[in-house]
Amino acid sequence: MTGATRLGIVLLVAAVALATPAAAQEPMRSGLWAEFGRGGGNVHLGCSTCLEPTVRYGRSGYVRVGGSLTPRLLWGVEFFGLFDREFGSTEDGTTLTLDNAIASTVVLWYPWRGGIYFKGGLGLAHTELVAPVSEGTPEIITSGTGSGLTFGIGLDVPLSRRFSVTANFGMFYSAIGDVALLESVVDDVITTVYQANFAITIR
Repeated sequence: MTGATRLGIVLLVAAVALATPAAAQEPMRSGLWAEFGRGGGNVHLGCSTCLEPTVRYGRSGYVRVGGSLTPRLLWGVEFFGLFDREFGSTEDGTTLTLDNAIASTVVLWYPWRGGIYFKGGLGLAHTELVAPVSEGTPEIITSGTGSGLTFGIGLDVPLSRRFSVTANFGMFYSAIGDVALLESVVDDVITTVYQANFAITIR
């Protein structure tokens, strides 16, 4: 077999793979599904008396599980977290960190035949401001829980009918309410989280 023949076979196999019928490339959007994502994001922490929000960056991750209402409309429960951010330092030099955890009921809508989707949902958000007491032993300085909304857009690229890779961008808006911070109270705390993640979807 000559080199030209080998090259022709390789190109033919590649062409056949690329020409796989669209039905085989379309992911199966029926029944149960699960999605696991990792990435990064930032949190904007504001309040009614804050002159401007405090912004910090960190690692993010999420898990979504759910079912299908129609091939273009999915529902699920999403658990999202943004962690490991240095929030600031106290007068004695102690470094504080801010952790955000959000649980939401979400709907994913695929308006077109391709893999682009829009996400919307609502749920609960929990924020913790933490400072270390000693090495490896964190102490929760303050925390708060409130309601939240989430919106997002994503692209679902099928590897097969049951597996996809997903890129998505989203926002979480959470009204935490009044939070006690040391000896004072911070009024109307609001956190806004922006995240970008890559994920694996299993159907």
